[in-house]
Amino acid sequence: AWTALVLGQLQASGQGKTIDRIFAMSGVSGGSLGIATVAALHRRHAAETPADWVHDRAEAFLTRDFLAPTLANTLFVDFTQRLLPGAWFDDRGRALTLSWEKNFAASAGLAEDEANPFAQPMAALYHQDGRPDTRVPALFLNSTVVQTGERMVQHPFRALPGHGDWFAARDSADFPTASLPLGEAVLNSARFSYVSPAGTLVDGTGAPALQLVDGGYFENSGATTLIDVIASLRASRWADRLQLRVLHISNDPTVAPFAPASTIANEFCMQSLAPEGAASVALSGEVTAPIMGLLSTREARGAYARQALAASLGEGDLLWHFRLCAGNYLLPLGWTISAPVVREMERQLTERYQLASLAEAMLSPVP
Repeated sequence: AWTALVLGQLQASGQGKTIDRIFAMSGVSGGSLGIATVAALHRRHAAETPADWVHDRAEAFLTRDFLAPTLANTLFVDFTQRLLPGAWFDDRGRALTLSWEKNFAASAGLAEDEANPFAQPMAALYHQDGRPDTRVPALFLNSTVVQTGERMVQHPFRALPGHGDWFAARDSADFPTASLPLGEAVLNSARFSYVSPAGTLVDGTGAPALQLVDGGYFENSGATTLIDVIASLRASRWADRLQLRVLHISNDPTVAPFAPASTIANEFCMQSLAPEGAASVALSGEVTAPIMGLLSTREARGAYARQALAASLGEGDLLWHFRLCAGNYLLPLGWTISAPVVREMERQLTERYQLASLAEAMLSPVP
């Protein structure tokens, strides 16, 4: 929700034109749902609708309860399926994507006969009346391959022969995923441990199937894929005319600021009014130390990717970091987000960030 609220507020501050200027968005885990929501809403956003339409519709969609249908399917349908031979019922992953489809239609005000972006192939976001539509930012949704631990970058674009755009990663263009609905691609990127089952991907050649889990297993910021996108742009014939403006959005209060330049008034998270306990550093025992080390590498790879992203920018490029801070209490973020949590996120956005000046910087022409 934080990702979508940030982009929605920037869209409103830019008089409904900010998202038009975004070239690409890379997401992982819940962030993939956020950028997919913004892309799908922007696809429907007409010039005559209010500038805050994307923000308001995204908030209405992402504050709905997606957890209840998933848990119900887990406890009843999935459990029953384990006792039967074959696959007779949709699993809890499908229950989640159906919930997205239903709630998006209601939140976006789709007519009964109107195509639902979450039920349509990702490529449908980039076509209007049979012609290419480039208003929607390019979506790159990141998953993790169970068998190898590699990134799997999902996108709706055709691969160029002889061009390896992704460094040490799998490309969804190498698989028959052209008809994969947007909701299923988001699920592949946001398959939370045990909440959603691993996904299965086959290439149609008889090769062993791949299993996909949450992209955060590999790297939880999405910055690695964005670095690859930037490298491809640097290698293009327009490289000498590029000026990049990068937004990094993080919802983990423990993530340290890393942007060299920012329009944020204060680089540090707001101090909590709650009394702080004594600081302590716990050491792991012989049994837990290896486990904690493995788990900590996930966060460390994200930190490394953020620093590498900052280092990949050149003179004249800009980088802003939108951080969600703890405030006076730990914000519970998941498939169900309460109204008080949304109000706290909105407060941080409006009080801590100069949204109007940032939107103006994004919309200003490159000199």
